[in-house]
Amino acid sequence: MSPVYFIALPLFAAFGYRGVEALGRRAVAMALLMESAALLLLAASFVGGGRVVENIAIVQPLAISLVIDSASLFFVMLITLSMTLFSLHYLFRRAESAQKHEGRYFVFLNLLMAGTLGLVLSADIFNLYVFIEITGISAYVLTAFQKSEQALEGGIKYLIIGSVASLFVFFAIILIYLELGTFNLALIAKNFSSMPGPIIFVISLLGFIGLGIKAKLFPLNFWVPDIYEAAHPEIASLFSAIMASAYIFLFFHLFYLFGIGFREFVMTAGIVTMIVAELAALRQNDMKRIFAYSSIGQAGLVIAALALGNPHATTGAFFLLINNALAKLLLFIIVSVLFYRFGSTHIDTLKKVGSKVTVAALLMAFLTLLGMPPFGGFVGKFLVLEGFAEKGAYMAFGAILVAALIEAGYYFKMAGMLVGPNRSPETLPLSIGYRSLFLLIPGLFLLLGIAFFLFLPYFGESAATLSDAQGFVATLLGGVK
Repeated sequence: MSPVYFIALPLFAAFGYRGVEALGRRAVAMALLMESAALLLLAASFVGGGRVVENIAIVQPLAISLVIDSASLFFVMLITLSMTLFSLHYLFRRAESAQKHEGRYFVFLNLLMAGTLGLVLSADIFNLYVFIEITGISAYVLTAFQKSEQALEGGIKYLIIGSVASLFVFFAIILIYLELGTFNLALIAKNFSSMPGPIIFVISLLGFIGLGIKAKLFPLNFWVPDIYEAAHPEIASLFSAIMASAYIFLFFHLFYLFGIGFREFVMTAGIVTMIVAELAALRQNDMKRIFAYSSIGQAGLVIAALALGNPHATTGAFFLLINNALAKLLLFIIVSVLFYRFGSTHIDTLKKVGSKVTVAALLMAFLTLLGMPPFGGFVGKFLVLEGFAEKGAYMAFGAILVAALIEAGYYFKMAGMLVGPNRSPETLPLSIGYRSLFLLIPGLFLLLGIAFFLFLPYFGESAATLSDAQGFVATLLGGVK
């Protein structure tokens, strides 16, 4: 089976939305669900298959290449799983309140999925840039899709910030092509160190700024909370679960592949990102902003762990990536449900939640993000801390613990509103579908934590593959089918 289907199917669906709409009122929601589930099953069929390369051209240096290995496959499965769960949410939500201009909504959701999948599969920098633009344009439109004053302002702000980030990446790509005459990642990696030192520095700086904005690194992440607040909560769930993960992969894929030598700087930036974000979250009163800052903090921890390069830390980072994606997806979906019911995303809304299933789901999401057993977040944070201890990076180790304490401050505050004495619960009617979804996702947290030994070898292999630049180059240049 070809990896081309991961990109072709969402693109085909996006441009065929008129035909989907004609099939009936629920056709769009059902099509998105079936498509996401099919791609998830397709991804599962690649597990254990080694590296697979698809070249869509004859001349290798100019080929459009897609590569599936255990690292990129991990992110493909994360994206398709998140989209499948999101599609279930939209199917249940649609029964009560269908999205206006549903066909257009379907188009941009598919473009977002195609763009993020392209980011983790592409093996040439020209098409990486194309998928950065596809992902960006779909994100800008989805941010502004509700057409409220706040949404439109957020969409324009995102457009400006995203365009600036893309411009930095574009200039880095132009310099690489002018120096090496190729777009192929393997050939670039093979010859990157042969370029003059000043050119390498400029390319590295441009790439760091451009991708650092996309990956939410401090101080380049100032825009994130405003965008998450402006967007509809269900769209914020995709930004947190899918886009952030895809850009973290891309950042480190290129970081390892080109052998860029500022590992200590990136690790420090990740730690600072985590601390600053957690402190900022502590001061917020809007759930969307709290979870946005929490997402930045978790991304900072993952970035620091991947930059450290220790096998335990990088394996833990992969646990955290899937755990955080699922937790934030659940949290933003619940915020979306609460927003439709109570018309507010202020944290005081939690005092009104009268659904035991919703309260339990929120509490389990808080606990897994805090790294409490028996959830997947505990396994991830334990491995990351073990990695930092092995490396003797005790200041970073301490900073992670301090950040966890700060994080506990606002999550316990929110938990107190859910179960404390000052509650004023109101009815929150939930369909059977929503009840099932609010049990399914926490069940995945538990599965990751209790049966971690089932995932440990694969996540460890994925982390090792991400940093295996020589293997990637050899496979891509060899043209393995």
